[in-house]
Amino acid sequence: MSDSRASRFRAVIFDVGGVLSTSPSPLMVQKALDSGVDLRLFAELVLGPLDQDTDHPWHRAERGEITFNESQKLIREMAAAKGLPDFPSAPTGEELAAFLQPIVEMIGFAQEIREAGLLVGILTNNVDEWGHWRNKFGVDEWADVIVDSCEAGVRKPSAASYACVLEKLGVAASEAIFLDDFEWNITGARAVGLTAIHVTDHKVAIAATRDLLGWTV
Repeated sequence: MSDSRASRFRAVIFDVGGVLSTSPSPLMVQKALDSGVDLRLFAELVLGPLDQDTDHPWHRAERGEITFNESQKLIREMAAAKGLPDFPSAPTGEELAAFLQPIVEMIGFAQEIREAGLLVGILTNNVDEWGHWRNKFGVDEWADVIVDSCEAGVRKPSAASYACVLEKLGVAASEAIFLDDFEWNITGARAVGLTAIHVTDHKVAIAATRDLLGWTV
């Protein structure tokens, strides 16, 4: 079975979309296709540079500085300046909640980690109006700490976001494993000393985490 004493790690931190649940990316891609806007331009306008933490309206919404609707108004103004007056909005919270599905194996693994006596954290970039995932996946029942960017005022990949979840968990970066599906978030995590696993295959990621924890398969 498992033995939390076999490892120096005291906590495992999970992203949500693409790790604990299916990724919202296909929904965003479909929005771009339906609008007829070039996918690269659509992503640039709607989400800003994902590998940075900036003053882009979406980043501000994810930090809880403005509302979802305010961010969409500013983004439409940016799009209009580029000759796209009928630019669509990002998915609503209701659309996202209907689209996202839990990754049962990963959620089960997170619950197993907690039952083994380790801490479970969640670190996610999110806007307040997209908060439906929390009840849908029942994370409050098995996560020790949840750091939602729109509540904490920090977002990945800023160093402050990782520092926030580590502080709330009460562990050092060297004592935690972080799982995320975006490379830039993995890069940010490693920069602050976290051991990070890039999730491209859930079964592979679980096996890699087990190996780091010193657990037998």
